[in-house]
This record gives sequence, C-alpha cells and structure tokens, in this order.
Amino acid sequence: MRIVNILVIFFGFGMLPLANAQSDSYKSVQAFVASMPGATLELEATGDLNDDEHPDSIVSILRGATPNQTRQIYILFGSDLGTYKVADNSGEEIACCGTTDVEFGDMEITEHSVFFSYHRRWHNCVNDTQYQYKLNKNTFKLIEVLYSSTLYKEDDDSMKASVEINKNLVTGRMVITKSKNNKKSQKTIIKGKPELFYLKDGGGLDAADYKYDPCQ
Repeated sequence: MRIVNILVIFFGFGMLPLANAQSDSYKSVQAFVASMPGATLELEATGDLNDDEHPDSIVSILRGATPNQTRQIYILFGSDLGTYKVADNSGEEIACCGTTDVEFGDMEITEHSVFFSYHRRWHNCVNDTQYQYKLNKNTFKLIEVLYSSTLYKEDDDSMKASVEINKNLVTGRMVITKSKNNKKSQKTIIKGKPELFYLKDGGGLDAADYKYDPCQ
C-alpha cells in the first residue's frame, strides 16, 4: 500500500462539524464533546494559541467503531468566561486503514502553534508524520511537515533504507536526508515555492515528495 493513498484517505473525507458549531459556546471541552452524538475524546492539549492569555484546546474526537471509526481534530478558543468556541477543525478521517496500523501520536500546543503526529506501520515499513499549524487570519495554516519513513529487511528486521523529509510550507524549503544499510546519510536541500494549506485542507506533501520514500 502506498503512503500517498493513505494520506488521501486521511484527508479525503468531507467536513462534518456541528451545525453552527463555530457560533456556539460550550461550558467546557467535555461539554463540547458531549454535544456530538457518538463522539468520544481521544486526546487533548491546552495552551494559548491566539495570545489572549486564556487557555485554548486542541482535541481529537473519535466517532463510531472499528473498522469504520473516524477521527476529527477541533481547535477550541477559550474565553475570559471560561467557555469555549470552535475556532477551526480538520476534515473527518478514517481512524484505521485496512492492513495498515495507524496510531494518532503526540498532540501539543507550543509557541502559538498546534502540533500533532501520526505513526503508521504496514508489512516491513514504518513512517511518522508531524504537522505544525499556526493561526493565520482566523484559520490555521500549515507551517511545516516532518516525515520519516523506514524500510526494514524482511530476514533480520534491520534497517534497509530510510528517509527524513522536513518541508517548510511557508518558505518552500525542503530538506531530505536519506540513508541505506546504516551507512552515512546523504542530505539534499530543495528550494521550492511556498505552498498554502489549511487545517481543513489537510495535505502538505505531494506525490513528487514521496518519490524519496524507500517504501514506495
């Protein structure tokens, strides 16, 4: 299975936010989750995203059951009253993908940015992807994608080849670090054009970027 296809699945689902969610106010994050039928809170991180000195939250919400369980990310702004409003949200994704093990990794708010990551494993391939989003004109803009992929040997489970991709969407600069059979790594810097993605869009890496992936 190709990583490109996985990411298409991840970001290909339509938006399913609450009706009028961005105009509604909630007494707590738990109250927000409870307002969505069948939803459960998977992960939550808190911090100040809009520099108003009130705690904001990013939450991962699960709906349904395996194999059709879905995941959606919401960003909630806190107010001086202690209430929350939806500031932005991702598209809804399938939480697991067939023969691929997909784990939702760390989630945090730091330096007015939200960070979250995914860990995927299938057959003898493992990859991790971390996304950084930052507030930009009332929506969250993708700043950077960190992607790593490792292909393991089938006979002794040692590393056969690996790649790390650090892509800055604001500057267009991409740093690619490749390694084979635990030999000295090779680093390539590509100066591309800035790209614009928002939390609702998903994405960040395109098909051309995955040509460096040993699992492709």
